[in-house]
Amino acid sequence: MRNLLKYDFKYTWRIWWPTLLIAAFSTLIGVLSIKRTILGDQSDTLLPTATKGIVDGLSVAGIIAFVLVIIAYVLIIELVVQYRYYKNMFTDEGYLTFTLPVTENQVLLSKSISGFVWYVITACTAAALGLTGGLAAVRYFSNNWEEFKEGMKEVVNIFFTENGDYAVIFIVEAIVLLLVGCIFNLELGYISITIGSIIAKKNKLLAGIGVYFVICTAFSIFSSIFGGKQLLDIYSADIMQANHAISTLLIVMIAVLAVVAAIVYVLNLLLLKKKLNLA
Repeated sequence: MRNLLKYDFKYTWRIWWPTLLIAAFSTLIGVLSIKRTILGDQSDTLLPTATKGIVDGLSVAGIIAFVLVIIAYVLIIELVVQYRYYKNMFTDEGYLTFTLPVTENQVLLSKSISGFVWYVITACTAAALGLTGGLAAVRYFSNNWEEFKEGMKEVVNIFFTENGDYAVIFIVEAIVLLLVGCIFNLELGYISITIGSIIAKKNKLLAGIGVYFVICTAFSIFSSIFGGKQLLDIYSADIMQANHAISTLLIVMIAVLAVVAAIVYVLNLLLLKKKLNLA
């Protein structure tokens, strides 16, 4: 299984690092574009009107490109991880995969571990790049950076003061929810590809994408109905009741996603053992 992990990591690494460099470069362009857009009237008033209009347009385009590239960076890595699973399991490469002295569980587990790691790394780096752009916008828009920092400290203090012990609980639950959400999304993608490859003789990957969207839609409807009722209860409660209700809701969400992810993993494993057909 160590070799399976090594090859999965090497495959994604070759695409991840240049994609990250592009995202980082787009962040630099975005920061410069944000600075130009906010401070432009002060820094280049001597430019001809036509030239200034072109520069303004390029600055706006730079900001839009920055946002789109960060989103694309996350989506590309997710697609790479999912495509690696499809390619290893349901293309000609799958014949080689299942001639190795490993079990279906080892193959699926290795892909789940490597996929989860790449999901988390990508999410963290994308958040850092996005935060860089956001802070740049605030930095250049604000007349007093120190005042902004003091304001943020005040917001943090209010959060911890009003929520008491629940403040730390909320932070921990939010982090756990994000991690479990990554696992859930990963396993959902894997089983969708498996089902699509079983039910379709051609265009297996497209069938898998269709299955994924059907499952996501159904799960979203259920979550909206359940979550909407809980939010109404939280809105009408006092601060202590609301804190307890929010904490409980987060725990329920974590538990549901974790249980569903585990069930999906087991079902996927059973399908790989019983229904796998590489023909």
